[in-house]
Amino acid sequence: MRTIRILVTLLLICVSTSFAQTTSSPTVAFVYLGGRESEHPIRAFSLQANGSAHLVPGSPFTTAALTDGTPQTLVAASTNFVYASDTEAIATFRRSSNGALTFVSSVFVTNTAIIDTLTLDRTASNLYAGGGRFENTHYFVFNKGTQGQLTAASVLPGVQADGELQFEHNNKFAYTTYFPFLNLPDLPGNQYCTFEAYSRTADGSLNPFDPALTRPTGVAASDFCPASAASSALGYLAVAYRHWMSTGSSGPAFTASRCTEF
Repeated sequence: MRTIRILVTLLLICVSTSFAQTTSSPTVAFVYLGGRESEHPIRAFSLQANGSAHLVPGSPFTTAALTDGTPQTLVAASTNFVYASDTEAIATFRRSSNGALTFVSSVFVTNTAIIDTLTLDRTASNLYAGGGRFENTHYFVFNKGTQGQLTAASVLPGVQADGELQFEHNNKFAYTTYFPFLNLPDLPGNQYCTFEAYSRTADGSLNPFDPALTRPTGVAASDFCPASAASSALGYLAVAYRHWMSTGSSGPAFTASRCTEF
């Protein structure tokens, strides 16, 4: 999560430099960012065709429904709605034409497993909340109603990873990766690098299966650590992996990431 926080901080710095640009330009997209503040604000920016970015009127947006959990705020956006979590509950916001947000409803998810990720499938029919990470790891699956409201649909327990899911182009399969944190000196015995695959059924539930991921030529099984995945509209899946190497008494360490296609 340290890398993600740094990237978001850099993005906010870059965005702030554009406020001085006052030349009019058509809005082409909106960006919604969470952060690490106890009020759980959502900052909304409009992106202009000339590359500038501006705060949406009324931003940042908050709701009393997000007051618990950790200071981290998770965000996932669809065409008409934005979903935010304080790591225990999930709030639904309606998007207006100028990018502003209006609170709609909220659902409580869990107080036994911190929510780490929010992912919408490619049709935005279901929202997947990954939680637990080191123990009691689950994916909580929600159906999305026509007004953006969330209804609990199913729970997938006993998974190793709770990361963001990458749905491939036809929305039938999803993939994610997991690797242990380096700054934890005593990892449980079940913490190891994994690449996980799921089939998605018509009702949005997930079923794990073995994707038979093969290692690139010349990479030993003990050195192969999938770190992230991305899918394309052409049916390809790219997997970035890290080369796990022993550094003697200091324990394991990662070297440069590489990418391979499947």
